[in-house]
Amino acid sequence: ATPASAASAGAGASADPPLLPEDETGKPGRGAVRLRVVDPDGQPISGAQVVLGYGLDPPETVNDRHHPTDAPFDVTQTGPDGIARLVVGFPGVEDEFDVSLRVRASGFVPLWDSATLRAGIVRDLGDIVLERGRVVVGEVHDANGVGIPDVALWCEDSDLCAIEPPAYAIRTDAHGRFTLRGVPDGDAWVQTRKPRFVPERFKLGERPAAPLAITLTAGAPLRCRITGDGAPCASTLAASSRRIPSQ
Repeated sequence: ATPASAASAGAGASADPPLLPEDETGKPGRGAVRLRVVDPDGQPISGAQVVLGYGLDPPETVNDRHHPTDAPFDVTQTGPDGIARLVVGFPGVEDEFDVSLRVRASGFVPLWDSATLRAGIVRDLGDIVLERGRVVVGEVHDANGVGIPDVALWCEDSDLCAIEPPAYAIRTDAHGRFTLRGVPDGDAWVQTRKPRFVPERFKLGERPAAPLAITLTAGAPLRCRITGDGAPCASTLAASSRRIPSQ
């Protein structure tokens, strides 16, 4: 179920949207959503991460609302009842504006969608249903077949390359073994990150080999000299954990 369908038919949808409290509507362009995250059986999912954002890629970590209440994003977690409430603002928007919605929970396929908000209104999106995903186990090793510990892995529904591992990435154990949960049916993309190794990004098919074997290639160090106006900058500190493939 998508937010659009849930808004019209979801449980608890309100015919008369409530107004935001006065202390949250001091200026235009601020809207809010209320939703409940449930599994396919209609049971609430506690601890699901919900991200609501406008015009930017919001952070993938759950924060504690230290950002301003008129910020163009909000991140929170669902409570024991599966309910979450988020407020976003974009100064200068007087009426309606579109926001992106991301919902993620361990063992479930992530949901990415959008919603239209109105300034000063709490929109009830009703129930957001997350589908249970596949479980994929495997091992990450080097060219010699030795397991690599602490490799970050995560699964996405696109081949977009992330510079840094997101907060929901898992890590291999001391022997390089891992378990990916919530993998969607069909094609999905798995990405890896590990300092001193070349990042990998590959498509996971409908029926991947079990266990999945991933081989990472050690990178070669990249050395350079930092200059200013042609002269070396002796006091500049340069640090990087990234490597490029050996040629």
